[in-house]
Amino acid sequence: MSAPHPTPAVPRQPPYRATRRHLLGAALAPLLGHSRVLQAKPSGSLTASLTADLLKRNGFEYQDSIHHASARKGSLASTWQDLSPVREALQVLKVQRITLSDFTQLTDLSALTDLKSLTDLSLSQLDSLPDLSALAGLPKLESLRITACGSLQGAALKTVAQTPTLRTLSLTGCPGLLTADVQSAVAGLTKLTLLSLHGLQTLQDTDFLYMLTALKGLHLDACGSLSGPKALKGIAHLSKLEFLTLEYCTSLDDISPLFQLGNLDTLSLRGCSAVKMEDFEKLRAFIRKKHGPPPAPEINSRRGAPLLSTMGIITKGMVVGP
Repeated sequence: MSAPHPTPAVPRQPPYRATRRHLLGAALAPLLGHSRVLQAKPSGSLTASLTADLLKRNGFEYQDSIHHASARKGSLASTWQDLSPVREALQVLKVQRITLSDFTQLTDLSALTDLKSLTDLSLSQLDSLPDLSALAGLPKLESLRITACGSLQGAALKTVAQTPTLRTLSLTGCPGLLTADVQSAVAGLTKLTLLSLHGLQTLQDTDFLYMLTALKGLHLDACGSLSGPKALKGIAHLSKLEFLTLEYCTSLDDISPLFQLGNLDTLSLRGCSAVKMEDFEKLRAFIRKKHGPPPAPEINSRRGAPLLSTMGIITKGMVVGP
């Protein structure tokens, strides 16, 4: 009887070590509907691919080329009270830009606290958002746009005041933000190059802009109490200012400080019914002498029409009168 053949030796496999990428994949599997997400040699883009998929499944749009995550009304995420379901995804993808619109129940932005990559944040119609404290300490935040967030109160702007990296700031349609709070928050943001403030009905002067010497673009629209020779005094020394809109500042009657703005080449005084046409024509001639004719036919003012600045109609080189 012949001897049995020996059983071939099975080569020993090296011990398996779960990497952070494997663990994250396993955690996301139930959410993404993947039955197998662990691979012996996962590709370097697996984590990014899974987390981008997670964002999309929750109603976010994600543009990888510019690291932009956005979600709007009607998306699954728009019913959330906080952003914790996508917190880790935002961090893994190193999202730089976020747009949130019509999140009517959102009260908590703490998921953004550790998002050190964030440079651009747009918040629109977040009706229940009480404050902006979660934005404190974001080291790279350069652009902040807040529109129609009705629950924000003046205390929320303390965080804005403590964000010295800001270069663009827009505050529009937030009735709980008092003029004095806005003035105090903005005054120390010396790196701002673009500032947009809309509807500050009790704003009487622009002295709070005195330190913002880096400004190149300024919108102060629908500020109905700006009036008298001191109203625009704070703007007069902004030597780098190129673009200015003062639309529907209905009490504005003295535009003489604007003659000191040597770099100003784009201006809209649409709806400023108290400005004398002869004063405007002198100012337009002053601007044209320095910068030449406009690049396109200028628009005539029509009382009651929407703000040109918010419609994106004002372009470089235009001078629009009352």
